[in-house]
Amino acid sequence: MITIFTPVYNRAYIIDKLYNSLCAQTDNRFEWLVIDDGSSDNIDVIMKKYQSEKHPFEIKYYKQKNGGKHRAINYALSLIESEYFFIVDSDDYLSSDAIKIVYEWIEDTKDIAGLIGVSGQRAHPDGKLIGSYPNGKKYIDVKQCDRKRKGIVGDKAEIYKTSVLKTKRFPEFDGETFISESALMYQFSIEGYKVRYYPDIIYYGDYLEDGLTKKSGKTKDNYKGYCFFEKVNMRACKFPDNILSMVRFIEAGKEEN
Repeated sequence: MITIFTPVYNRAYIIDKLYNSLCAQTDNRFEWLVIDDGSSDNIDVIMKKYQSEKHPFEIKYYKQKNGGKHRAINYALSLIESEYFFIVDSDDYLSSDAIKIVYEWIEDTKDIAGLIGVSGQRAHPDGKLIGSYPNGKKYIDVKQCDRKRKGIVGDKAEIYKTSVLKTKRFPEFDGETFISESALMYQFSIEGYKVRYYPDIIYYGDYLEDGLTKKSGKTKDNYKGYCFFEKVNMRACKFPDNILSMVRFIEAGKEEN
């Protein structure tokens, strides 16, 4: 079973697109877990409506005090018992065959030691690839710290083994609401875990003005989280990649002071 996890914050106006894409899946072996990160819109009404409708997958909806996506992920991992964990953001959606394809990848990789999960590609709604993927490669097994060097650039549609994810948690710093998701993946990279990346596009979305990608640049507002990310990044990445991280780390300290 796959848990599709979606954290939401004031996304009542757009979540229909994701919900409809889940209803259109050709393989329904998944559950949809939604955690409301302190929304002030009517997302709870919409989620209750979804739950009342008939569909072949289960919908679970929980609320938490506003604390950021990383806290929502921590909460989700404390709730689920499924084998795989797939984060799909509330402003994005899946291709109709996404879950079918993911299960094919899981079957192909289930006996390979050292793999923490599988991944497809993300694209903009017009089909343009987000980031990059090396031409002609059927798949690539790579650690988080080696992605850029291997040509795996940008956000991807990553599905992780829940049992491995549950061995780690994001730190939660008082007054801070953001830590990059990559911080967790860099920790697994240190331990030698890899993800198998495929060229298939299974996930679509844009970066909206009210999304985390647009709003997460305020280092001074999340300084401890930023420092945690850079420390893990520097441990995971080898010279010369960690030089840029060190510069960012120092500059963040200057900004804070």
